[in-house]
Amino acid sequence: ALAAAFSESGTPIAMLCSFDERYAELGEAAAGALREAGARLLLLAGALRGEPELERRLRDAGVNALAHEGGDALAALRGIWHVLGGDLDLEDLEENETPAVGATAEAQR
Repeated sequence: ALAAAFSESGTPIAMLCSFDERYAELGEAAAGALREAGARLLLLAGALRGEPELERRLRDAGVNALAHEGGDALAALRGIWHVLGGDLDLEDLEENETPAVGATAEAQR
């Protein structure tokens, strides 16, 4: 059901959201199913603190990054933007300059 729902969504990005005990039980199978269904970027919500073996297994199963408080949100957003085909180089933006993403989204509708 997970893989089918993901395939029908049409998105190249997935995020697993649960808690460490559930990740230990089902995370590898879920990650594998999402990858097989076409997920190009797979994020996992949580830090998995104190669980290096679980993190290794989940990464081996296809998880690209962990999204959690204190994590590198900008790196995660850059990865998402890249997978979505964005060509905006955030390094080139001047201080306090905001890209007009609303106009771009409007044009695509």
